[in-house]
Amino acid sequence: MAQFFSDEIELQHLTQLGKSSKLSFRSYNSSFRRNTSLGSSKDVLGEEIIQEWAEIERLPTYQRSRVLLFDKYDGESKLNVNGNRMIDASMLGPLDRCLFIEKLIKQIELDNLRLLQNLRKRMDKVGLQFPAVKVKYKNLFLEAKCKVVDGKPLPTLWNSFKSSVPVFSKLLGSQLQEAKLSIIKDVSGLIKPGRMTLLLGPPGCWKTSLLLALSGNLDRNDEQSMFTIFGSMFSAVMFLGINICSPVIPFIATEKTVIYRERFAGMYSSWAYSFAQVTVELPYLLTVAFIFTVITYPMIGYYLSAYKVFWYFYAMSCTLMYFNYMGMMLVSLTPNTQVAAITASATYTLMNLFSGFLIPQPRIPKWWLWLFYLCPTSWTLHGLLSSQYGDIHEEITAFGKTNTVASFIEDYSGCHHDRLGLVAAMLIIFPLTFASLFAYFIGKLNFQRR
Repeated sequence: MAQFFSDEIELQHLTQLGKSSKLSFRSYNSSFRRNTSLGSSKDVLGEEIIQEWAEIERLPTYQRSRVLLFDKYDGESKLNVNGNRMIDASMLGPLDRCLFIEKLIKQIELDNLRLLQNLRKRMDKVGLQFPAVKVKYKNLFLEAKCKVVDGKPLPTLWNSFKSSVPVFSKLLGSQLQEAKLSIIKDVSGLIKPGRMTLLLGPPGCWKTSLLLALSGNLDRNDEQSMFTIFGSMFSAVMFLGINICSPVIPFIATEKTVIYRERFAGMYSSWAYSFAQVTVELPYLLTVAFIFTVITYPMIGYYLSAYKVFWYFYAMSCTLMYFNYMGMMLVSLTPNTQVAAITASATYTLMNLFSGFLIPQPRIPKWWLWLFYLCPTSWTLHGLLSSQYGDIHEEITAFGKTNTVASFIEDYSGCHHDRLGLVAAMLIIFPLTFASLFAYFIGKLNFQRR
């Protein structure tokens, strides 16, 4: 079998399969001679293939499913000069199976090559050019920040501890001494299509530094980068808020029945229950906000300063609190869990639409502007965006015009950095209002009927 798969030894035909159950490879010499024209050779080979397939069809069904007619075609000659061979797949050894699969894979590669070659010939005939990408760059600068490591830079426990200390120091706002190296300075040129493949890598490896730089994700240098950051804030607020509000609805609805019973018996005050329920949620919500801040703040790449980190934590804490207390308030206002869930879904839609992300505040009609100010998520996004970028005066190119980050945020979303005091007050007012309404309605409303 190994000789059959060798490219150096010519294959011979098999005459017939044995009648025994153990089928094997048998070769037979061709009785036809290719001493005539090319057409007669094709006819002879076609008759041989028909005879061999007819012989396979005469086998029992069980044996027929294991026998195949293998074509030894090298892909270079126009005729099947090496012939065919009938093979019993169940009688192949481990080495023969490997050689057999390799030959099949080789045929697939040759088919793909012939397909591409024919496609290229057709495109050359019609004069069609392949699409190409050229990148022109002018006055390109590339700098890198580095720090000097004392001692041997080995991955030891002590070196790992020393490398983590500057990170915490930077979070507290202290400025570390860093050296800047100029790698590329004022370079202009053109990247041709052949070199683009080297820079971008093979297909599927699209997350490279060059593509990130071309898409504006490495730096906040255009409006698309700011939209991406704004979208990450909006997604985080809505995702966390809905996942905090929805699970609390069935939990409070179950306890509401118990509160009705205890209140009628005069054994338990609804105000005491409301105060305890509001208070017991605080440690959990603050823990979730802290974990979320620790994970997402450095991952998204916000500016590292104690002031901005505190604002991020404060905004997320208030957001989780008013979503949680809003779910509790909706339960106290509705007779059962189903109505509360439907009301919560409608509330999610309003908070999504009038948050200021899908429709920025300057573009909202004036007769709907009051709903924007009543929506708590709009104040959350206002606080997050203003605290992070409201005092950044770096220049960016937004909609073809050069502007600072702070001015772009004010013009596009209506977020002003000087209103952070009002935003901070509104963020704490919403959870207090929802908690107070929950305590009031849980004691005054009664949906039970005798």
